[in-house]
Amino acid sequence: MYSKLPTPATNDLAKVLTPQSNPSTESSNDVLSALMAKAHSYALLEKDAELALGKTIQAGKLGNGQLTPAATRALHELILANLRLCIFQAKRYRQDREQVMELAAAGFVGLTEAALKFDPQRELRFNTYAIWPIRSHMIQHLRQQNRIVHLPKHIHEEITKLIKAEACLVQVLGRTPTEEELLQALKWTNEALCEIRSLQNFQSSLDAPVEDNEAHTLGDTLPDMNAINPAQAASEKIDGDFVRRQLSALDAREALIITLRFGLNGPEQTLDEIGVTLKISRERVRQLEERALLKLRSLADSGFIEDKSAA
Repeated sequence: MYSKLPTPATNDLAKVLTPQSNPSTESSNDVLSALMAKAHSYALLEKDAELALGKTIQAGKLGNGQLTPAATRALHELILANLRLCIFQAKRYRQDREQVMELAAAGFVGLTEAALKFDPQRELRFNTYAIWPIRSHMIQHLRQQNRIVHLPKHIHEEITKLIKAEACLVQVLGRTPTEEELLQALKWTNEALCEIRSLQNFQSSLDAPVEDNEAHTLGDTLPDMNAINPAQAASEKIDGDFVRRQLSALDAREALIITLRFGLNGPEQTLDEIGVTLKISRERVRQLEERALLKLRSLADSGFIEDKSAA
């Protein structure tokens, strides 16, 4: 009977954002033009009409987080009549049409929130009420887009508060404020200030020189995690050659089992896989492996096996 608090007009907006022609030939210019045409097809509302819709929305809210059908229709009408506000604000931040589309979508979330919370008792025009949620979502989108590591919204707000406090103190004092002056202005603890400082957006280019007078870049100092360590590779080769020489004390089948089991000539194999290769049972492979290892230990104890350090 009732509809849940939705993201109203989402379907209507989606029809505009979804290309009607071949997606491979559809450009962002055409999509944005279609969105702008759609937004301007809805007539602007007078103040009295906005307040009436706001009253209908507030009256239609139910305690279980739903809206009555009348309130849902009012919510759709209020949002659709103000879609152009999202596009106008998006153009203030970006000129690239694809980025304008992304910002308009972020602003649409703020527009929906504003429509749901619009208080007609304050007798404000809806665009005055909605402008801040729209801008807030757009700014949050830009911040997340420009950072390598995304941070929670409240952290962004704290960083913004710190930047504003520093700028204000610079104007008042005529110099860079001290840490104590910032702590006093913000009413923060020293630990909180240090934490927010550490989260500010400090980024370095991998092509930046390590020092002004050196040709090495920051990227040159970063290890390649996929590169083979020459010392480790040489050690593994020596270890492998050493172990293979000791296998000469075993019979052919025992040597093969040890080779396959410990991956001396390739990946390690399970008892079952070795059993399939030798056409014997898993238990028989285990017994032969145990016998081979016992034989190697006995030879080592008797001094028959050469010392690795002397190899």
